Amino acid sequence: MVELGHFALYLAFPIALYAAIASMIGVITGKRRFVKSARYAIYINGLVMSVAGIGLLTAFLTNRFDIAYVWEYSSKALPFGYKIAAFYAGQAGSLLFWAWMLALYMVIAAYQNRRRNHDLMPYVMFITATVFSFFIFVMVIVPSVFALSKGTKNILYLINLALLLTTTFVILGATVAKILGKASDRKSTRLNSSHTDISRMPSSA
Repeated sequence: MVELGHFALYLAFPIALYAAIASMIGVITGKRRFVKSARYAIYINGLVMSVAGIGLLTAFLTNRFDIAYVWEYSSKALPFGYKIAAFYAGQAGSLLFWAWMLALYMVIAAYQNRRRNHDLMPYVMFITATVFSFFIFVMVIVPSVFALSKGTKNILYLINLALLLTTTFVILGATVAKILGKASDRKSTRLNSSHTDISRMPSSA
């Protein structure tokens, strides 16, 4: 569960970034399917962040002292309640906690307004997803709550950063390609229509 939480933390950034971009594309193009996909991305993001948060809680409750954050803020003699509170003890854990809470608030807001406030919700999703992306970006920069040791920290950082950038560019590329493909299809349809109209014109004797 701890390893899954570590992966989920870095998966949350491209998902939130997609939610922010898709919601604005929906506003600009007037296509509701982009706003709908942004809402689904927010749902998925809430699940992903819950996995990350539960992963860190599990690390504290199972005394995973191979994780630097747990080793620094916990001990075997620490009572159960204090182990849960240790989640919030350091900077990295505090950022994860607030990002987790924001992700859950985003899910609640998106779900409660799925059939109302259609003009307002794309802007709400854009702003909250952008703020959330900033939280996750900061957590990528500062030491991770799931860091194992100083010896592997740099290697894990490079691997996770490469995964983060690759996934982000894939999502952005797919979104841009979809938009350009739709525009190209509309242009082809107009050209075919104009050619059909020309072919139907009566020819002079």
